[in-house]
Amino acid sequence: MTDSATTLSASLNALNVDGNNTAFVTCKSVGDESDDALNTTKDTVFSSDDEEDDDNKEEYNGADAGGVGVKKLNSTDAGCACAECGKVGDDHKLCSSCKSVKYCSRQCQLKSWPSHKEECKKRTAKLQEDALFKPPPPQPDCPICMLPLPIDISQCQYQVCCSSYLCTGCIQAHWMVQNELDCPFCREVATHDDREYIKRLEKRAAVNDAEAIQFLAGLYDGGQKGLKQDHVKAVQLWMKAGKLGSRLANRNIAACYHDGRGVKRNEAKEKHHHELAAIAGYMNSR
Repeated sequence: MTDSATTLSASLNALNVDGNNTAFVTCKSVGDESDDALNTTKDTVFSSDDEEDDDNKEEYNGADAGGVGVKKLNSTDAGCACAECGKVGDDHKLCSSCKSVKYCSRQCQLKSWPSHKEECKKRTAKLQEDALFKPPPPQPDCPICMLPLPIDISQCQYQVCCSSYLCTGCIQAHWMVQNELDCPFCREVATHDDREYIKRLEKRAAVNDAEAIQFLAGLYDGGQKGLKQDHVKAVQLWMKAGKLGSRLANRNIAACYHDGRGVKRNEAKEKHHHELAAIAGYMNSR
């Protein structure tokens, strides 16, 4: 026991420290490692705080004359922000041409137009080109044979009685075995009375049937079925039918602008309505 104590004392003298200091050094070494780990943790937290502070700084990208921060728009707000003044709102109006920017008022739109004009024209032209060259919408099925109706509108027929488009194949096949020209789909007998025909057509037009309105416009344009010829009324009806989705109506409006029938001749508007008809799938306009 004495030899061990003597050996320990000699070792401590060689280190020039006593037992308490040795214990302190040992604890200090462990403490240094703990402090380093703590410091590392502090650095990590500090970095996170820095990033959070940076985010907060980015949240306000400027200050007005009074020193009040101006909020920076995040990605969610950006879609609802006025392209001119930056005001956020859900009731902003979309640019009807390029459909890429919004404005909170007409004043902001007019103020922004000089700088937005070129980009708007490019964007609008791109949208129009994409619409023109994409595949036409698929045709509905013939309700009798359940095959897609032909793209060529001359190979199908609109039935006034039931507001259905039928392929000419089904119509011919039905009439070959029938003595009367009734509708192959709803079986209503065709009328030879002009007044009855107009009455049926107007009944369908009253419920915003686009094709019924389109055919009624054609009768006014040609002065047929007892109707007085009225080119202006025909164009008005075709305009309505075109807005409701009639591809043939837009083609007929284009023809009116070409001929100056019911409207003044206008090549730009003629081209525009041919494009609308082509986008809707009218083959001849394409």
